[in-house]
Amino acid sequence: AMAAGAQCAGRQGRYIDYVNGLFARGKELTIAHISEVATNVGLNQNAFETCINSEETKSLIRGDRDQAMQR
Repeated sequence: AMAAGAQCAGRQGRYIDYVNGLFARGKELTIAHISEVATNVGLNQNAFETCINSEETKSLIRGDRDQAMQR
């Protein structure tokens, strides 16, 4: 979910802010925190949730994961 969140934050031009928000949470990261960080950095929450749940984003993340596993 964090990788999808980063992709979707990037689509809204807030990748760095989002990732910094995640790191600021430290070890306390849950699915709820991902949405909280998105809100805190000013992302459009509806667009963010739609993006995270889209098949396009899921497919992109699977492709990245599969490519990494081949190395």
